[in-house]
Amino acid sequence: VLPTMIKKDLLESRIFEVLEETRGFDIMTIGRTEGAGCYCAVNDFLTDIIDTLSKNYDLTVIDMEAGLEHLSRRTDRGVDIMVIVTDPSALGFQTAKRIKELAKEVRIDFKKVYLVGNRSSHVMENMILKISIEFGIELAGAIPEDKVIQEFNLKGKSMIELPLDNPALAAVKKIVERIGLA
Repeated sequence: VLPTMIKKDLLESRIFEVLEETRGFDIMTIGRTEGAGCYCAVNDFLTDIIDTLSKNYDLTVIDMEAGLEHLSRRTDRGVDIMVIVTDPSALGFQTAKRIKELAKEVRIDFKKVYLVGNRSSHVMENMILKISIEFGIELAGAIPEDKVIQEFNLKGKSMIELPLDNPALAAVKKIVERIGLA
């Protein structure tokens, strides 16, 4: 690191180091923050860098850590479609509702907001539909509980290697089509 290098340039160079180019898509994985302290400057830098980087792509997907902090820090600005993924739990549903409310409070204007039920059973799908209607969030679909995905997670295998006939993968494809990204 050069002593004259500013923090934003340093962060930008690190982002290009972790950007992995694959066949069909590029992926960047950024870990979560470590320790106490304010990350406002880092979040501002990241937001600017991602804004610039995303102009090189037709579609940019940002998978954020569960919770509300990224919304209150407005790292979601410029997002067209917000997909809220929840597990079938009361806390998950309340968090989904709070995400929608907080986005409105901090004036983040999404063109569309969708709810996706994760690790869902057929019984849970009806409950997720009722919740989405109650909270005013359009239901994009539900992804079933899947033992193959659990196994992949335990072994650290990439989801890209899932068999094409995997039920969870089929559900994700339907959700992507429903949202209009396919």
